Amino acid sequence: SQDSVARNDLSVIDKILENQKNNFDFGKTIKTFGPISAEAIQYEDTGFGSSFSKAILCFLSSRKPREFRNNTEIRLDQTFSDANLRQLHHIFPTNYLKKNVKGKKEKQFATYFGNSIANISLIPASTNRDIWDNPPSQYFSQFEKENEELSVTLLTHFITNLQEDGLKEDDFETFLKKRAKFIADEINHFITTL
Repeated sequence: SQDSVARNDLSVIDKILENQKNNFDFGKTIKTFGPISAEAIQYEDTGFGSSFSKAILCFLSSRKPREFRNNTEIRLDQTFSDANLRQLHHIFPTNYLKKNVKGKKEKQFATYFGNSIANISLIPASTNRDIWDNPPSQYFSQFEKENEELSVTLLTHFITNLQEDGLKEDDFETFLKKRAKFIADEINHFITTL
């Protein structure tokens, strides 16, 4: 029954959280269902009604994201508080995408993927309000001046490089595909360590 499956799943999760040995075969699960694809991450809309979306948010938080401004650890209890749930940061703000993306194909891509989980980062509400609808090239340029360790900070947000990931040119499609792949690769690697 579903109840017994749920009880078993909860037991496995409890053991994982307590760093205890468990008998769940994650390798078998991956062989059965396959690895998580970059496309699955890219196509996942940010929403708290989706268990997959919530799982990705939890995985993003597991990296212990650091503040873009100064590389200090972000207090996730505040980021995930009821008051801040609407403040999840869109790296490419949706209003920026609506107003600034040119070209029919690019507009369709931005409209469809603007709220993708791969476009979300966990930052304090105050930083999110300061960034607001600005393009990533603008606000990351400012953070480069403020944070000497920005390259380290970016990795805690699953961003490898501002230039290569399309952020310096405000290239949303390049960014989204590269970040979705990075997140998927990291999740798949993590699963193999369990």
